[in-house]
Amino acid sequence: MTVSTARASRPRVLLLSDAVRFGGAEEYLALLAEGLDQSGFETEIVVAAPTLAPAWRNRLETTGRPWRHLPVASCQSRSPLRQPQLVPAYFRLIQSLRQHAVDLLHFNLPGPYDALISWAAVAARRAGIPGVVATEHLPCVPRYRKLSWLKVRAHRCVDRVVTISQSNRRLLIENHRVDPDRIAVIPNGIDPEPFARVAEPVGRPLIIGVVGRLDEQKGHDLLLDALSRCRADIRARFIGSGPWRVRLEAHAEELDLDERVEFRGFRQDLVSELEAIDLLVMPSRHEGLPLALLEAMAAGRGAVAFDVGGISEVIEPERSGVLVPAGDVAALARVLDRLAEDPALVRRFGVAARERVRRTFARDRMIEQTASVYRQVLAQRGIHRMNEAEALLP
Repeated sequence: MTVSTARASRPRVLLLSDAVRFGGAEEYLALLAEGLDQSGFETEIVVAAPTLAPAWRNRLETTGRPWRHLPVASCQSRSPLRQPQLVPAYFRLIQSLRQHAVDLLHFNLPGPYDALISWAAVAARRAGIPGVVATEHLPCVPRYRKLSWLKVRAHRCVDRVVTISQSNRRLLIENHRVDPDRIAVIPNGIDPEPFARVAEPVGRPLIIGVVGRLDEQKGHDLLLDALSRCRADIRARFIGSGPWRVRLEAHAEELDLDERVEFRGFRQDLVSELEAIDLLVMPSRHEGLPLALLEAMAAGRGAVAFDVGGISEVIEPERSGVLVPAGDVAALARVLDRLAEDPALVRRFGVAARERVRRTFARDRMIEQTASVYRQVLAQRGIHRMNEAEALLP
């Protein structure tokens, strides 16, 4: 079989996102696009969003896979029923899906429960696409009651729901009425190699880092409150941008922390940023299974985090980091003080964290488990090219 014949016989997968900005959920989609080729699939990306942030556009370019921007009305809104432009956007999406002639649609949900990108499942059926897979990153976000029926109905057109943690699985079943038999738990994975060259942390004076968007979810304000109770030599670096920056800068000044906290903004070179810290802190109010946590641990940085979402499925308490009761600012301050006094423990956490990611959260495992879900869905849908695709596997 020639290479061209082999590629023609591969099942074609369309990866769909409605994200405007770049974050962990978008990195997840990009990693899949880059890796699925080795699992016997041909991939293409469509981003159905009004605009694209430069960082997101740049990341799409680096995947090396075909991608298209479909500038339709945003589907992420708390009041989508008041947006009449979403109706023509839905029909434009159907038309676009028909043009792609794919075997399977995999759509990515970086938004909350009401994200109408869920209706991509219905659009896929209208367009004649046989298989539909969805990834749920944040089912922990409370659903909006007026819209819950929309997503429940749309998900009847989804063959399998992928989610990234056991915590998310429980929420999908208990709060969102998803059939347990249709849920596949596939933890996030990363390529640890770019982070392998990062040297061990120094740990004295302790420099902590927070990687993530500056908004309410990520809990930077809670960390500032904790820092105000900590010893004065602990420094913090906030790596990321977002709508809360001005508010957080003002809060840091109110707490007399402006000399101890550095706002770094969005940084393309995350490896260098992680090299400059000793410890990752994740004070989030809610999470799925954050890639930023895996990346910091791959760089040999232990983690201190509030025990929310799937974080406890990553951090091994008192081995690769410390779990703090959700929202407990006083407890977080005590943990940071303890680690500031024990740089050797900070370094031990880092060694165990790096090994933990290599052993359990590698990108190749995530991609192969996702490819296995695709094979199951397409086999159920009677796509006979699957045998040929499996023959292409290493």
